Amino acid sequence: MGVVLAVPDGEHSAPLVALRRRAMGGELPRLAHWPSRGDVHEMNLKELTALFRKLGAPDPGQWARSQRDEGIDQVARFVFLREAWKAVVAPDDVRWIDQTLGGEQPGRSEPCSGLGPALTRMLAAGAEREDIHEVVRVMQYELLFALCYLLEDPGALEDEIADLSWQLVRTNADGEAVGPIDGLHESLLELDPSGREMRPARSRKTSA
Repeated sequence: MGVVLAVPDGEHSAPLVALRRRAMGGELPRLAHWPSRGDVHEMNLKELTALFRKLGAPDPGQWARSQRDEGIDQVARFVFLREAWKAVVAPDDVRWIDQTLGGEQPGRSEPCSGLGPALTRMLAAGAEREDIHEVVRVMQYELLFALCYLLEDPGALEDEIADLSWQLVRTNADGEAVGPIDGLHESLLELDPSGREMRPARSRKTSA
């Protein structure tokens, strides 16, 4: 199973289409006609449930029934979101802060090198590691949500490129598009690894 962001042909998307073709070394998959998908789409409910359980899905039976009854590629959706969540700092694990500070070298000027000094200043000002962690994790989630939404809706664009669109699709072993992976933002929150759907672990006292 592969994943590719395919851009449909159109008057204003020609440069992107050409770039995509060069990257793939061939023709861009057309999104209008999907070939037969096979594999997980031929599993029965028991097999799908077992697969989702193995993949770590919460309520694997619900994911399996949706795949079978609604024809939604929930396997691809779940796996994409599971992997995307790995880019977010782990719940309640603040070790990344000290790991960042441990590798800090004064006077660095490369991209993102301001993180260490900023953390040092926040800690010196009395900020707690748990609060810094919560801010970073929530902001990472909000960015991930925005990107999931952007994958299927570019929003309001300039008039010259108003018809530009794209779509995340699943591909087979030959790189052929076999189906859309959409609505990712709708399932992102429920797959928070903490199981709390981004709610704080505990109430924290605030200064008056």
